[in-house]
Order: sequence, then structure tokens, then C-alpha cells
Amino acid sequence: MAQPGGAPITFWTTPTSGSWFDFTRWDQGVPSGSLTAHISGTGPYGVEVVNNFAQCFHLSIGSPTASLSILASGANTTVGVNGTQIENAGTIFVGGPSNTRDALLGQFSNCTISGSGQIVMDAGTGQAKVGGVWAPYFTVHGAGHTMRGNGELSGPFQNDGLIHANDSGKEFRFTGFGKS
Repeated sequence: MAQPGGAPITFWTTPTSGSWFDFTRWDQGVPSGSLTAHISGTGPYGVEVVNNFAQCFHLSIGSPTASLSILASGANTTVGVNGTQIENAGTIFVGGPSNTRDALLGQFSNCTISGSGQIVMDAGTGQAKVGGVWAPYFTVHGAGHTMRGNGELSGPFQNDGLIHANDSGKEFRFTGFGKS
């Protein structure tokens, strides 16, 4: 994985499911705003952030069988990316059927989402969002990547990938700051 600016990386150590906040699962500790999160072991497993705030510098999911779930079933939940890259070969779930609050894959800078993976949004009875946090950071959705489901993309957005609004009777919204 390319590392602009030489940011250090912490790797999810075993291809088994667990909480993002379990420090024993990361080789360099739980990701922080200055530490890149890399999830890449083979085998079907998921890393979960539920009812909490997590952050990393860059985010990388390097295996098509790995996933990251961001679920807000009791409190708003955010995975904040401080750097400029989300590289995704797996699946990032934002929200889900039991989502009742705001689930957010948020960017704290201009960001490119790349890779052959997908982001699946399901607002449930809450909200599922991808995009800039508290400011209109620019998102580039790269070729070969897919976003699907129902939810909201916020801030300035360039789509070179596939967006599939495939939940009948539900919305997939594009919103800007002060515009819709």
C-alpha cells in the first residue's frame, strides 16, 4: 500500500472478526488520526465499529473477503479518515437494518476512494452517510469501485466508479453544504 507522507501503518493481525477498539488485534495499536488502518488477511471476517467514534489516517481494506461495519444502533457512529485515501478491495458497510442513528464514513480532508471493493449503505431508520465532515471536503470515487444501497453522499463529489441506488422505495441522496 502506498503511503503518502510516510504515515505509519497498523495491521489487523488475524483474519477473524472483532471490534476496531480491541488493541490486541492491531500490530501497532488501535488506529488513530496519524496511523493508517490496514485490514487485509484472507478469509471472511469483519471489523466492527458500533456506537462509537474511530479514526485513522488512511484506510485500507486489502482483501475481497474482509469487511468494515459502521453501525449506529444506540449512538451516532463515525469512522473518520484524516488522510487522503480509502483503498477498498473488500466491503465497507455503513449502517445496516438495525441502524437507528447516524452512521458515517467521514473524511477530514479531500479524499479518493479507490479499489475493486464496495461501500454498502443502509440507513435503516437512521442515516447512512459517506463524505466530508464539518466542511465541504472533495471526494473522488474511483473507477472500479462501487457504492450501493440507500443513504447520503455529502460534499463535493466526482464519480468515476459505479453508484447503484438499488433499494426500492428508499433514497440515495447527494447533498452539499447548503445545497441538495
